[in-house]
Amino acid sequence: MALIAQTIAGMIEIHILGIKTTSENTQILMDITRSIPIFMILTALIAPILEEIVFRKIIFGTLYKRTNFFIAGLISALIFGFVHGEPQHILIYASMGFVFAFLYVKTKRIIVPIIAHMAMNSLVVITQYSLTPEDIEKMQKQLEQMQIFIGG
Repeated sequence: MALIAQTIAGMIEIHILGIKTTSENTQILMDITRSIPIFMILTALIAPILEEIVFRKIIFGTLYKRTNFFIAGLISALIFGFVHGEPQHILIYASMGFVFAFLYVKTKRIIVPIIAHMAMNSLVVITQYSLTPEDIEKMQKQLEQMQIFIGG
């Protein structure tokens, strides 16, 4: 679900809002990971645990007790998005945060959004770590061209 939300949000950013797909946040984290490979454990495993506890269990959970799902999910997802330091990609981060909140409510278990978040981060880290920055840039251009072709 998070991957689908991220894809849809990315297409909206590209086709409707005209925002490029590059993420400075991801690039910085991957530069550190290439220099210090053990850092990928922090990015792929530890950060999702901490983020889900803070944004879903504490922030969302507190708001959800006082409001409804939509308001609590929206506020916590927006905070989650802004904390990632890329306001131009707020739609992508917030959409994933909203999905993680949905998973938390539906399962009543924080481990579910933690695992989903770990899977998302691990996919990005492993994919980007195994490719050179030039390969990634080439793939992003191909993806943009393909989305333009599909989207019209």
